[in-house]
Amino acid sequence: MFVRRSSPVAPVVWAKLRRDASGAVVAWLSLRDHCADVAACFEATLSCARPRAALAQLTERAALPTIWVSRLCVLAALHDFGKANAGFQRRWSDKAPFVGHCAEALAALLDETLSARLSEVLPLAEIRDWGGGGDGLLVALGHHGRPLDLETTQFAQRLTWSVSGDYDPVAALATLGAAVRAWFPEAFAPGGEPLPAAPVFWHAVSGYLTFSDWLGSDEALFPLDGECENRMDMARERARTALAAIGFEPVAARRALGVPRFERLSPHTPRKMQEAAGDLPGRLAILESETGSGKTEAALWRFARLFAEGQVDGLYFAVPTRVAAASLHKRVSEAVAGLLPDAETRPRVTLAVPGMAREPGPRGEGLARPAPDVTEYGHDNALAAHWASERPKRFLAGTIAVGTIDQALLGAIKVKHAHLRAAFLLRHLLVVDEVHASDAYMGRLLEHLLSFHAAAGGHALLLSATLGAAARTRFLKGRNAQPTSFEEAVGAPYPALWSEASSVPNAPPVNGRARAVEMELSARMSDPSAIAGRALAAASAGAKVLVVRNLRADAIAVFRAVVEQGGANLLFSCRGVPTLHHGRFAREDRILLDEAIEAALGRNRGQGGLVAIGTQTLEQSLDIDADLLIADLCPADVLLQRIGRLHRHERARPHGFETARAVVLAPDDLAALIAGGRHGLGYFGRKTERIAFPYPDLVALEATRRLIAAHPVWSIPAMNRLLVEGVTHPQARADLLERLEPRAAWEEADAALEGRKFAYLAQAMEARLPFDLPFCDSRVLFPQDERLGSRLGARDLLATFEPPVVGPFGEAITTIAIPDHWAKGIDPAGDMRARVIQQDGTAMQIAVQGAAFFYDTCGLNRNAQR
Repeated sequence: MFVRRSSPVAPVVWAKLRRDASGAVVAWLSLRDHCADVAACFEATLSCARPRAALAQLTERAALPTIWVSRLCVLAALHDFGKANAGFQRRWSDKAPFVGHCAEALAALLDETLSARLSEVLPLAEIRDWGGGGDGLLVALGHHGRPLDLETTQFAQRLTWSVSGDYDPVAALATLGAAVRAWFPEAFAPGGEPLPAAPVFWHAVSGYLTFSDWLGSDEALFPLDGECENRMDMARERARTALAAIGFEPVAARRALGVPRFERLSPHTPRKMQEAAGDLPGRLAILESETGSGKTEAALWRFARLFAEGQVDGLYFAVPTRVAAASLHKRVSEAVAGLLPDAETRPRVTLAVPGMAREPGPRGEGLARPAPDVTEYGHDNALAAHWASERPKRFLAGTIAVGTIDQALLGAIKVKHAHLRAAFLLRHLLVVDEVHASDAYMGRLLEHLLSFHAAAGGHALLLSATLGAAARTRFLKGRNAQPTSFEEAVGAPYPALWSEASSVPNAPPVNGRARAVEMELSARMSDPSAIAGRALAAASAGAKVLVVRNLRADAIAVFRAVVEQGGANLLFSCRGVPTLHHGRFAREDRILLDEAIEAALGRNRGQGGLVAIGTQTLEQSLDIDADLLIADLCPADVLLQRIGRLHRHERARPHGFETARAVVLAPDDLAALIAGGRHGLGYFGRKTERIAFPYPDLVALEATRRLIAAHPVWSIPAMNRLLVEGVTHPQARADLLERLEPRAAWEEADAALEGRKFAYLAQAMEARLPFDLPFCDSRVLFPQDERLGSRLGARDLLATFEPPVVGPFGEAITTIAIPDHWAKGIDPAGDMRARVIQQDGTAMQIAVQGAAFFYDTCGLNRNAQR
């Protein structure tokens, strides 16, 4: 029940408050009872099989000792003891200055006098005797998502523990100290094996404790009832219920699944490769198979098998981009509905993309809107499932989620709540789609995350159509392992399943569809009119034409050339409006564009010619099928991704397009790009400030151009190994460099690329969360500005429309991303609302602070001109 208080500092220590609009306290919760809630959530978390097994695995034990669990729960119960300090307690008044509780608690522990007094009321002496290398209390106090700095505690923070009137902060903690002993008496039994000192163990504990604090702070689940008797009994019951409600403990779903059957997952007969994915031994698996061969279903089948066996409690399906995640979310939702047809026991499939959460429905339909706050609806199990979708850091708390690779990699770098994300992932089968070897920074972070994941007994599956032997070897054997020779790499089977548990790949019989693709080099890369003419000629003959440019500006140039040549009626359109497909559209419009492109070029596409123009967004996670591909030159592994959208499905083709054809736009002489790149190839800018285009590796590009010239017909997938290794294998690159002229210029370009790569690797090593170091080590501390990211490069700025405005396709839009290099003069900490200056039909001029932009059917443009 609620107890009114007459003084900002009173004998009953509070931990949680709720105020009305006037600032008056209308509800509160005592410190003792809040600590009961969090400790109960932590206890319930460690009663779940996967978290408990992960912690045991990190200490190389078959099971976690029971006394360890009780002692860890004591630490969890003491996480907020710092709130007893007088400064924090004065915040009962809304006029009191802000005083925290985490650094203040650490300051008290570091003060010899205060620590001695605290030991009289809290079980600090016992905790020291339990072992743990000194990390236990640091982990407990760092429950707000970042380790605490032992060097920055200030004298003022210690003063908050001084007696204030009749209030003694230390003495006020006696109630909590007595309660902790009563809640977990087993922890105080004499003897017992010491808690482990292994830092990696405590890093995982940190994630689960942070989660428990979040869950135990949810007012819908744990209401603010002042101070009541037997709060722990209620807390324990609600904690167990909450874990099931949010999908963290999926007992009901596992029971409903029973023995999984592939026909529930897909209406198609399983391919040998898909069946093998479900049976493959080992914890880290790599599946290499061509685009469109059913890797997504293979991953879902592996998840179903592992989930049914209790080896994983969930799935996180990571893809390269936000829009790819939105598209894949539909497919996964449909597959899960097939596996678990009972809606009552079926876990929610979370779209783990900030700002793009979808309302629940039979297929997850609906455009992006904020997920409902569970506190609006009370303790309702059905709505509690939204808890894991409310905020990005919670996305991984549920059973199944689809999102970007960034959400996973943020668990491997020194940013707030990294431990929370990493600990969540330990429950899941982590599936990473479209793994590429070209991004050294993200690749190194992924290797680091997988190392922690495997050490805790986690399962992971990497999917790729184009992974080279060098990258595959690093993932399976460590970053210092060397790949096999070029000849052996080319001779490896394809498709193939690899695992750390076997020295040889599993090569199931190929029962997919072989394709012969006629390859054509065209030097008309700088001629948008000629490209448009080629595309229109094919579309006029009834072909579906896909034009993929490396740069958005080049894509728009071709789009406008098509319009100028009278071909607007043949252009890809969204809701009847001719447009392109690229990344500079509002979030809501990006979803519409994906739906429209899959309708126009998907499995059930209609008749008639079409020209679809776009950028790299067309080559990732879209089920589209073109009759002719016109694409800019890019490395062969990326080009294979683009070719994967060509003749993707069995169907009758228009006359003249019965054979797949790819026209690759490429300069005749790539050596000319060494001095200055263009069309997305090489570098631009002054030599001292060179900025990389999307594809700066000119050696790989030259290797690709030569492969096209030497092999006018590519047999897919038979040639995939030759094509990928020809541009990624160190031996192949070295051999080509010796033959290129002028040799000195090429070697300088390659050295610059290697320097860039090593710089990226160094940045990754600096950014990574060092799971092998204890919390007291200064190298574990997170930078305050948190400029580290899961990808290198500047971050886009998000501008908001308040209220929403109608975009060029008739849909209300709420946010739009402004590239950092367009945002000169915009203060990210300032007003980021986008003002509509002028709107004319499908076009609008907008302003963010003092910067003007233009948004229409071609996307966002930094010039306020068409």
